[in-house]
Amino acid sequence: MESNIFNFVKGIDTYQILKEVSSFVGSTLGPNGGYIVIGNDKNVHTTKDGVSCARLIKSKDTFINNIISIIKESSENVLREAGDGTTSTLLIAERLMYILKSNNLNITEKDVRDKISSMLSALNDIKRQATEEDLKKIIFTAVSGDEELADVVFEAFKNSLNGTNIVTKTTIGGKTTAEEINGFYINGKIGSETFNSASKIEDPYLIGYAGTIETEREVVMFIDKALEKGINNVVILCNGISEDALSVMSVNHIQGIINILPIVVSGGENINNIDLIKLISVATGCDITGQDFSMYLDDAEFKNINTVSKVYRDKKIFIFEGINTKNKDTNEIDRFIEMYNKRITEATDDIEKEMYSYFISILLNKMSVINISADIDNKIKELKDRVDDAISSIRTSLLYGVVEGAGKTYMKLNELTDNSELFKDVFNVIYKKIGTNYSKNVLDSSKVIESVLKTSSELAILLHNTKGVIKV
Repeated sequence: MESNIFNFVKGIDTYQILKEVSSFVGSTLGPNGGYIVIGNDKNVHTTKDGVSCARLIKSKDTFINNIISIIKESSENVLREAGDGTTSTLLIAERLMYILKSNNLNITEKDVRDKISSMLSALNDIKRQATEEDLKKIIFTAVSGDEELADVVFEAFKNSLNGTNIVTKTTIGGKTTAEEINGFYINGKIGSETFNSASKIEDPYLIGYAGTIETEREVVMFIDKALEKGINNVVILCNGISEDALSVMSVNHIQGIINILPIVVSGGENINNIDLIKLISVATGCDITGQDFSMYLDDAEFKNINTVSKVYRDKKIFIFEGINTKNKDTNEIDRFIEMYNKRITEATDDIEKEMYSYFISILLNKMSVINISADIDNKIKELKDRVDDAISSIRTSLLYGVVEGAGKTYMKLNELTDNSELFKDVFNVIYKKIGTNYSKNVLDSSKVIESVLKTSSELAILLHNTKGVIKV
């Protein structure tokens, strides 16, 4: 490498950097992939998760690190967009860059872009819907050929709605299992650390409040009325809590006057909190008040307040078990489910589809919990990585349809498009790692393939044209 007074470094071998990164991350790919040990002075754990490995790669050389950052950002974009495909992106980008560098092949950047464009067009011709047998195969591959773990994840998918309502919990000891529970979960946060001790409540009353709890007066009226009616365990779902209201709740909770758990509901990207709370009210049969939530307790019979058997927290996820369905309007629930199913078929946006699936899972009050357990903490982390990978892969496959044979898919696309000789050996890098021994047991989502093809080609072209780095 050469530098000058402007701190510009030229002659950086971008191909060698990409080759080293893809070789390192790619060593984990497939059922026969190896483990990487990640650790420091305090702790160590092993993983076969390519994403975890890619995120931790760095160099002592500042300029090389800049190139590594570009490579990692590209692979992260694929993960964000498609939920999988990080390792494949790096491996294919390395092969594409290799053929661009090979003078004897005379392949140009335009050739690469034209080829990728034709392959993306051909992708629609080989899509198909996933069957139950397909799910078993893709799970088996996603968990690196671990049959016992594959059975657990498959059981969870059978008990959920397309993987939308699956929660993973980790514990040391015991056995990794999947269980179906009568309930649902929501994303949210506790307004204050004060309520950490109340993150598990037995037999609470569930109150949905469509708005922000603004004033101290509202809270005091509510607490007084709750105690008058003999209610001690309460869970409040709301859009927000003011500091004044939160402080009143905290004081009463700490003093043991009432066991209260306020949850600021966040349903995820593009999900309006008010809509989510309204939906939860339909699922539980609980009415939603306007700005005076003490009105809930004016109903002496509590006709519109249903109990749940337990609410507990696992990080930011709150799990509601044992919903009392006795007072539900089943016709109303069926109407909502029909409406959201229709919206899923009409939606063109990925986030929309996932959001409506999430809504339906709440209305059905049905979810799966995967209990990930092992003898040591390191093993639990490694298992959780593999389970999360599997769930992400399958969700994407169900959304976009699947095509057979991981490495074979790319090779088949190559054969279906013009100038198939152009990329004759490029996709063998995937096929050799996954397809050779598992070609009948591997499935890819077309969304993942689309994202991998686009990103890997652009990454290869970008690095091929990068002549140096300047530090600012």
